[in-house]
Amino acid sequence: MTTLPESPCWLTVSSIAIEQGDLLLGCEMPRVPAAAFDRSASTPEISLEEIDTIVLTQTCQIEHGKLKNVVVCRVVTVSQFNQGHDGRTGKDFWSNVRSGRDDRLHLLHPPSGSSAFLDLLVVDFREIFTPPLTYLHTFANSKHRSRLQSPHLEHLAQRFGHYFAKVALPIELPKHP
Repeated sequence: MTTLPESPCWLTVSSIAIEQGDLLLGCEMPRVPAAAFDRSASTPEISLEEIDTIVLTQTCQIEHGKLKNVVVCRVVTVSQFNQGHDGRTGKDFWSNVRSGRDDRLHLLHPPSGSSAFLDLLVVDFREIFTPPLTYLHTFANSKHRSRLQSPHLEHLAQRFGHYFAKVALPIELPKHP
């Protein structure tokens, strides 16, 4: 990371300790093609993709060594997200994301302190990775990074939990007449 955060939502850290809310820029994550699950196909190529991520595993689980892998989600700017969705992300779409009505995505202020909408960070709960904790320790060693601060951290964790706690009912309730 080349610049230190200016936003009050973020703290700059440089320790090897990984915590919930750590923004890890440029992590290499494996991409497994769907063909990898076809037993009749030849051995698929698994590639590494360099992406920006945010740690969602609770800090207490990481600190107590209760796991081997850590849950992270992809993070992109609004501008990058719009480019990948061919203009299908208009004002109404972003209004729903910003207000929490679209639970697949979560918006964060960027560490740079920019107030431009296109610079906001989009956490995509549909793109989950589980890299080994040892890899993240090695990756984070001697790098400055940003760590999301309270209450923004708790808000992110709550939204992530809400996304996975959804229950799809087989029959919808009738609408108000």
